[in-house]
Amino acid sequence: MRVFMAGTGAVASVMLRFLARERYIDEIICASNRPQEAKFLPKSAKIKVRAVNLANRREILEHAKGAECIINASLPDFNEALMEAALKIGSNYQDLCSFLYDLKTTEQLRFHKRFAKKGLVGMINTGVSPGVTNVLVANAADRLDSVSEVKIRVFEDQQSEEILFSWSPHVIINEAISPPLVYRNRKLAFEKPFGAVETYEFPKPIGKRKVVALYGDEVSTLCTNIGARNINYKAAGSDIEVLKAFYKLGMFKTEYVRVKKKKVVPADVFQKLAPAIPDPTMMIKLLKEGTIENAVLACSTEVSGRKDGRKVSIRSSIVYPTIRQISKEFPGATYVSYPTAISAFAFYKSMHLVDSNGVFAPESLSKSVRENILQELKNARINVLNSLRKG
Repeated sequence: MRVFMAGTGAVASVMLRFLARERYIDEIICASNRPQEAKFLPKSAKIKVRAVNLANRREILEHAKGAECIINASLPDFNEALMEAALKIGSNYQDLCSFLYDLKTTEQLRFHKRFAKKGLVGMINTGVSPGVTNVLVANAADRLDSVSEVKIRVFEDQQSEEILFSWSPHVIINEAISPPLVYRNRKLAFEKPFGAVETYEFPKPIGKRKVVALYGDEVSTLCTNIGARNINYKAAGSDIEVLKAFYKLGMFKTEYVRVKKKKVVPADVFQKLAPAIPDPTMMIKLLKEGTIENAVLACSTEVSGRKDGRKVSIRSSIVYPTIRQISKEFPGATYVSYPTAISAFAFYKSMHLVDSNGVFAPESLSKSVRENILQELKNARINVLNSLRKG
């Protein structure tokens, strides 16, 4: 079996390790605009790195021929080009998140009918958030007669002596300046970034934390697929506080400002000066030296509604392994890249169970497929904590 993966970054690197272990996979074509990053990829005879312009469909087709699955572990900017290629060669497709040109419309879903007609499967938004969070929401909604509200809460926290980013400056700026999408009284609306502050209780040992509104891809699909009246996404943790501070300073602004006699764009300055994502060698060093004491990613969903005439709220949470725990098995991975990759791999391992064709958001997958995704995570010692509150 042949797999075509777009990306050589932190998430792709970890996911490649999982894929290379699968006996039925004979070859993995790893395509990237920046093949120089390949020196940090796992060593395997199955993995072949190719320099490919991921915005060029001809180049993608040249290298993806014969692939049974195309996986976009790179930027969502390339989703549509890769999906077109999948249709052309008759390959299934998977990605991690949406581009959302208008911040409301999930672009991959417009390929649904074409994938269905070709007898192909497209699994989209298959990371932690979006991805696993959508699955948790759908599973909880299945247990209720009606759904009134969905809350998605994410915790990203590093105990570090230095400012370290888990995403590229480009991604950080887009996430920070995009007005958070909410579904309020069955209508889509936008919030102010880092606003709508509230206290939320995450699972132990995290506990109560202040969460703020950020953009979450989940809202764009859940509003259609889950019959809720209200849906919102918020996040907390040291990484979020750092972004909030830069946002308040105006460092993500894309308009010119005058500094002495020169005009500069703050966002350009940020991209120039922001530290790069630590490569695996640097990550190992930072942990060994104690610069990074620890880091953890967690997600919680809370689905409220009615069951048998009574008000019910179902909370589902996952606390992923800490960076210290991750480094024992995957030295060099980050506290975000490992959870994202293991989650995406759980979706990939479940793709063969999808019994209909088309393009599917995680919550649109059948219950058996969703349960298998969570079982794959459980096999990796990542468990879901569920609680139910009545009244």
